[in-house]
Amino acid sequence: MPAQAHRLPISSYPVAESEELAMNAVQSVSLQSHAIRLWRYDGLPLPEWMPQDTASYIEANGTFSLNTELGLARVHPGNIVVEQRGAFWVRSSEDLSDLIAELKIRATPSITAIGPGKASQFGEIVRPKENRNRKATPHPPRFAPPIGSLPSIEWVHLDRLSVDETYQRTTDNAASRRLISSIAAKFDWRLCAPLVVARRTDDALVIIDGQHRWMAAQSLAA
Repeated sequence: MPAQAHRLPISSYPVAESEELAMNAVQSVSLQSHAIRLWRYDGLPLPEWMPQDTASYIEANGTFSLNTELGLARVHPGNIVVEQRGAFWVRSSEDLSDLIAELKIRATPSITAIGPGKASQFGEIVRPKENRNRKATPHPPRFAPPIGSLPSIEWVHLDRLSVDETYQRTTDNAASRRLISSIAAKFDWRLCAPLVVARRTDDALVIIDGQHRWMAAQSLAA
């Protein structure tokens, strides 16, 4: 080694920190699933997965040597060291994307078919166990078709309405008279819900609910 060489600083920084910074610098993601690790030589601490014996010294020009898949390579400041399963490559930021794409293809196994004989290599298919104690899903209940015709909202004259006193309570009392007078005195269409009326076979319209409102409207029309 030349006399000007000095020892490359080795830090106890977490490997993930230097990898994350390098990946951000080259805009690369999702490398961990392909066993690819990166380290950029620009002042970042030397990661633990780098071979310490081959990168122990920096030359006077700031470079150092590294054994790679293509032989001994010179690592310059700004270069990125790529590692995959113990093999190393050195690339510039501009040439890194092509190498990463190639390494991802290498890391993806080519499986043409999986049959019973492949179980020891790829594992068996785990199917969920059938719950024999599960109760059968009950069928939705069936109902008879609706009886009668659909209701409708209609405007009818007050004189067409009537009350069947056989089931409607009488309004001939003080409480009913006060209620009818109050509705008439403060009549508000926003508070007047439609009356519930039954249309009988003789076409008579008999009030089921709303006789106090009906009588208040009669007093207003008088």
